[in-house]
Amino acid sequence: MAPKPDKEISFEAAVAQIDVIIKRIQSGRSLDSLVDDVREAKALIKICEDRILWTEAELNKMLGDGSEPESQA
Repeated sequence: MAPKPDKEISFEAAVAQIDVIIKRIQSGRSLDSLVDDVREAKALIKICEDRILWTEAELNKMLGDGSEPESQA
């Protein structure tokens, strides 16, 4: 199961920040800033991936993912 992600930034805020970074990259800023932008985007994408995996695991746990047969009374 995926560990619970940090609450430092919400999923929605991370996605919004990624969108801002994409717009900065598309604007043709300097090559030096490109490295920083890509590094920041990569970290935000990791946060989003972790949050998605954790949410999926929690939902599967609550709803049952079909991998374990339900006990029958």
